[in-house]
Amino acid sequence: FYNFATGVRFENDELVTVTGETPAFSNEQYNPLSDEVLTNLINANRTNGYVIYSVGCGQLHCVDAYTTGSNWIVAEFSAEIDKESLLSSMTAALEGYSDAGGGNAILNQWHDPNIYHWARIRVPGTSQTKEFFNTSIDLSGFYWGEVSEEVIRLGIADYQSDFNKMPVRLQPIRTAPPENAYPFVAKLDVLDADANERPDQRFANEQTVWRVTFNRDMNQEIQPFVTFGPDEPYTDFIVPGDWVDARTWEGRVTISPVATDGYQYVRVAGAVAADDPWLVTGDDKRRFRFEVITSGTESLNLQASGGEGYVDLSWNQDDYDTLMGFNIYRSTSQDGNYVRINQTLVGNEDREYRDSNTEPGVQYFYYFTVALDGSESEPSNKASATPIDTVKPVMSHNIISTATYGSTVMVQANVTDNI
Repeated sequence: FYNFATGVRFENDELVTVTGETPAFSNEQYNPLSDEVLTNLINANRTNGYVIYSVGCGQLHCVDAYTTGSNWIVAEFSAEIDKESLLSSMTAALEGYSDAGGGNAILNQWHDPNIYHWARIRVPGTSQTKEFFNTSIDLSGFYWGEVSEEVIRLGIADYQSDFNKMPVRLQPIRTAPPENAYPFVAKLDVLDADANERPDQRFANEQTVWRVTFNRDMNQEIQPFVTFGPDEPYTDFIVPGDWVDARTWEGRVTISPVATDGYQYVRVAGAVAADDPWLVTGDDKRRFRFEVITSGTESLNLQASGGEGYVDLSWNQDDYDTLMGFNIYRSTSQDGNYVRINQTLVGNEDREYRDSNTEPGVQYFYYFTVALDGSESEPSNKASATPIDTVKPVMSHNIISTATYGSTVMVQANVTDNI
């Protein structure tokens, strides 16, 4: 709230109060704008005889508000008010607004080096505001995401970039996402198959774990739509998953071999707040990204896919120039006991293996090692797959041969399956 005025209107081209009296002090004292801007307002903004003033230009487009008129409203008071009382009440309102900053979040694509793609903050010049405020504009308590103050200030046009503008105060910067804000994705972690962080956020053809964290409790009966892709609309690949708790959703997806090398951008949409079905997360896209490297893949990279009665494994490795072959290890749980399943070393030229000793519908977990001279390398990533279930369910029931007309009859069957 940077520019405001008591209620005034035109009467024979003269500014008067809503009670018809001459203002006790000039309009320039009410609204500290330059003569040129003030004249433009007077000439361009007349609605039912009242002058329309800006009493709350949005933080993201304060300068533009004068020309777009996006925030003009009629300011009318029910009684006379002196300048000191006006300033006192407006200062209190500003302080209250600042205190409420804990409910605000600025969600930018901080990884984008072009700051003009961000939502940027432009503050008023001192010539427009110094008569009312001689202090900095307080944006403390805002949540900006996991980003440094130096990066935040790149998106703020204030005294640090133009000494004719007012300074902006950011500290203390809120580090936890505000729970009273509109629901949004506070954090997205793309992890490796073992749910470990990968600082460089680079992945080859491998399984990944996705952990989406929201700023407030969400409705766990409604699934968010989580996808990624290299370009609009970022829905090339779907991430299936489910809620872990009211604020955490997890999914698993194997990075496809056909995924384009380079950055993949994430889109999250459709999550609903637990306490209000009208609060639905919007089309949140491009804020989060990761990199896919399919050429020159990282070492010890394993993939798995299930078929009818088997699981096919294939892999890459580029850490060892001289090697004897590979060993394959399997378990029925990700963190279980892994047992070697190959009787002889898998040849260096093959780099693929079919596990036919499987049960349909059972999920298996695998990793491989490189057989060195008298030792083995560290394990590769863990990959999982499920052989297609080819075993039909067994159904049985007692046939009902007679029944009374109009009566209710219960028909029951027993169904068993191998999984």
